[in-house]
Order: sequence, then C-alpha cells, then structure tokens
Amino acid sequence: MISEDEEIAQQKNEVFFHHKARDKTDKQRLFRITLIISATLLSVVYIVAFVITADYLLHAENHNKLGHGCVCPSCPDDWIGYRRKCYYFSLEKRNWTSSQDFCSSQKAFLLIFNDNKEKEFVMQYKGKVPSWIGFRKNPDQIWRWTNNENAIKLGVIGKGGDCAYLNSEGTATASRCGIELRWICSKHDLCNRST
Repeated sequence: MISEDEEIAQQKNEVFFHHKARDKTDKQRLFRITLIISATLLSVVYIVAFVITADYLLHAENHNKLGHGCVCPSCPDDWIGYRRKCYYFSLEKRNWTSSQDFCSSQKAFLLIFNDNKEKEFVMQYKGKVPSWIGFRKNPDQIWRWTNNENAIKLGVIGKGGDCAYLNSEGTATASRCGIELRWICSKHDLCNRST
C-alpha cells in the first residue's frame, strides 16, 4: 500500500512530467511556426530580388536596343526632348520658307504632329504664340504635311494663304507664307535615328 505522501509525490511527478512534455510540445510547435515564417520571408525576399533583377535587365536590354549606349532622349542644346523626338521653339520671327530652311539646316522639319499627345505637349511649350508648322497647300490646293509622313489630319481655318501656323487654341490657321512668325522644328532624337 502506498502512503498518502507517496501518492501526493507520485501525482506531483505525473503533473511535472505532463507539464514538461507539454512544454516540449509547445517548444516544438513554436519552432515549427518560426521555421515556416522564416521560410516564407526568405521566399518573399528571393522573389522580390528576382523581379527587381529581371526588371533591371529588361530595361538595360531595351536601352541598348534603342540607343546603342546613348542616353535618350538625346537632343541638341536649346531643344526639348519628348517621346523620342526633339523640338525647337524659336524666339525670333521669320517667314514660313525661312523657318523651314532653318529647320532643314538642323536636319529637322517644321513641326509635324503624329498624334494628339504630341500636339498637347507642343501646346504646353508653345503657349499662345502663333508658330509656323510644316503644313501647307500643295500645287493642287490640298493641305499636306511637308515631309509626307503619316500624321494626324489637321483642319485649317481661314483662307488667308498657302502656309499654316498653329494658333493660340492649337488650330492650324491659313496665312500668307511671307508673314513673320515664330516657328517650331521637330526631328527624331539621336537614339531614334536610322544609322
């Protein structure tokens, strides 16, 4: 027969071992949770590093394809770059032909719009100042862009002449070619030119 003291001691032992076993199970559970969280965080770090590296390599490859090592847009001094083109906004005034000659001397054209975004950009820089653009009547009396590139169709207001300028609202306006106005030249940036 077991004495009461022995029975209490035995119960204490059982409780002690039960708590010890439970502590061991809790520690194992905590270790597993910590391991899972660590593995998850490490995976996230690897994925982020992979995405950043892939993005960098893609941009580097595109940069090399576009510019053969040059920084785009690469425009001359006093020209403004936008969407792989360069723009010159004159401060002086000339007639249409002299303005076109200036642009040609810079290996450019009087401004030709390819889309409405380009027109919006030009209007921001040009402001309300009337400026010659590369739009004029051909001998058949049809309005055409001077470089024959595909460009947006442009309605011309007025019947005052064979050359067009961009007015303060961004509308092409007919004028006599001999009137002196500011002008806008455009050309492809150095990274976008054919070699």
